[in-house]
Amino acid sequence: MRARDFVSGSRGEVVPWLLVLPLIFFVFFFGATYLYLDAARSGAAMAARAGVREYGVLLGQFDPAAASAWATIKVKKVLAEEGLLDSSDSLLPPNQPPPNGKRGASVELADYGEWVNCAVTYYLPCPLPGLPKLLPGIARPSDGPWWRSGGHFVFKVAAAAKKEYRYNQ
Repeated sequence: MRARDFVSGSRGEVVPWLLVLPLIFFVFFFGATYLYLDAARSGAAMAARAGVREYGVLLGQFDPAAASAWATIKVKKVLAEEGLLDSSDSLLPPNQPPPNGKRGASVELADYGEWVNCAVTYYLPCPLPGLPKLLPGIARPSDGPWWRSGGHFVFKVAAAAKKEYRYNQ
């Protein structure tokens, strides 16, 4: 079917399609982006849960430095398994975003007596870093951390667990 046959045979149906088609594309791409961001957030949450479990178990058996190192390795392994980081990437220091266009993650472990905490901050590059400049009246620096981090979506997730002790008898 040729385009001329389509236009001449369907009088008056081209204009509605021209109006609806951009809306369909917008909804599709918005949905795909939202699902991708949600998968990244859930992967970071899974890494935080695995790290806090590892930290809580090992803290009762080893010194805090060794337990922290093993828990950090576990977090990095889960992030690599989820496809959020490459296995060759190193973790960032806390509160330091990666360079523009790069992914990265940082881990913070804390011991609160009976409870332990693991916070994972994941930085995902924003596909449209100049978007806030296009929306001068809508987007402000207070709109969220992705604006302040140099073009990154920032996911900070935390998990807590009780320590597990092993008693030698």
